[in-house]
Amino acid sequence: MTEADDGAPPSDAASQPAAADEAPPDRFLIVARVLRAHGIDGERACEVVTDFPQRFRRTKRVFLCPPAGPGSGEPLAGATPRPMAVTRARVAPHRGHAEVIIQLTGVTDRDEAEKLRGWLVQVPESEAWKLPRGQYYWHQIIGLRVVTTDGEEIGTVTEILETGANDVYVVKGGGRERLIPAIKQVVKKISPDQGEIVVALLPGL
Repeated sequence: MTEADDGAPPSDAASQPAAADEAPPDRFLIVARVLRAHGIDGERACEVVTDFPQRFRRTKRVFLCPPAGPGSGEPLAGATPRPMAVTRARVAPHRGHAEVIIQLTGVTDRDEAEKLRGWLVQVPESEAWKLPRGQYYWHQIIGLRVVTTDGEEIGTVTEILETGANDVYVVKGGGRERLIPAIKQVVKKISPDQGEIVVALLPGL
């Protein structure tokens, strides 16, 4: 999953220094993807995947994982993410898009950097960028049960759709599927800690 703000009505502490050989945690957020080697000293240019590129000023450790396939944005199933300490990182423009130029401990030449082309750069979910109060990441919302203001449980969020105006929660339960717009008139409360979303259904929902 990527570190993207869904704009809905985790909270994430900025990345903290940690030993590069620390055992990897169970869940990760993808923040970048290696595009190519940069220069001759082992730096690599990466596509910025996170909505918060400023995080790279503070991130001291990342976990690299091979992709599921060429050009894939998903990690290879069963692969163990490789922890690596960040020596240096900076965000720079490239052909109209932002890239992060990153140097990792142990990668000191261009050939070694090229071997990581296409690999995914991840951080532990516990180190996700902190969002403003009342905003949540998609991974915090998917899986929550949805109940009405009258206490009726109508299903579980299985997917989130992006539209031009607002996100839409796909809620499945009771043999049917509902599309719940993520707007204040409908979504009254999101409580990841309690595992639920409270909604006021409009006519037709």
